[in-house]
Amino acid sequence: MLASATGRTRMAREQMTQAADLAAEVPEFHFQLGCLLAHARHYPDALLSFQATTAARPDMAEAWYFQGISLLRMHRDLEALPALRRAHALAPENLKLLDALAELAELGFRAGFPADALPLWRRLADLRPDDLHTVLKRGECESRMGLFERATEIYQQALRSHPDSAELTWR
Repeated sequence: MLASATGRTRMAREQMTQAADLAAEVPEFHFQLGCLLAHARHYPDALLSFQATTAARPDMAEAWYFQGISLLRMHRDLEALPALRRAHALAPENLKLLDALAELAELGFRAGFPADALPLWRRLADLRPDDLHTVLKRGECESRMGLFERATEIYQQALRSHPDSAELTWR
């Protein structure tokens, strides 16, 4: 961890790999190795580390989140969905995992599950009321679900809140 903190990322990965190999029963080493590998964009190897972590610690929401993110980065969206769902189910109130909620909402919507995504977009909009992307995604999801009046209200409010947004206006 000191090597990582001082910018020696290659050494950090080597040392953490050795720690995970020597103490395979310690899931935290696998998790930290996965984080280092993911940061270096070695997603297939990171995925293996996160899978080892979740196998040993199925209650570790962060490991499920990073497992899902690694799968997303590898363009394995449908495989990522259960991992992100698990992360959210384990820690629905953990604001550190708010990005997991956003990824899950986005992925559910893209995968054709707007009914699953809508409550997530609503919650995100409650938590991030000024985030235009979240507001627009919620409106899009409401519209996809046939809730056109709600979608219209959301878009009108967004126009009032962000009158200069290029995403909301056509010139």
